[in-house]
Amino acid sequence: MGVVLTIFFVFLAIMVLVFVLVFRRRVSSIKNSEWTGEVLEKSETENEDDKFHPYYSLKVKTDDGRVRYVDVNYELYNKVKPGINLKKEKGALLPKII
Repeated sequence: MGVVLTIFFVFLAIMVLVFVLVFRRRVSSIKNSEWTGEVLEKSETENEDDKFHPYYSLKVKTDDGRVRYVDVNYELYNKVKPGINLKKEKGALLPKII
């Protein structure tokens, strides 16, 4: 029984470590990006399992012609309208209205 429990905890530790590494990599890539662009669309999505916590995102066309989908908080989502320009600075998690 002790061997099975040890294997379970080792497997659990590996899964937690993988999750943490993937999460850190995602946050790092967001923080290292830098762009400016125009908001094309806003969208609010509700997860089927959690109807009380919607997700807010913006579709942004950057100055270099790429289209980005940016997750934002409720405050920024309410301030932004299509046609408004945003700037995402290196080191920041969220863009700012310019």
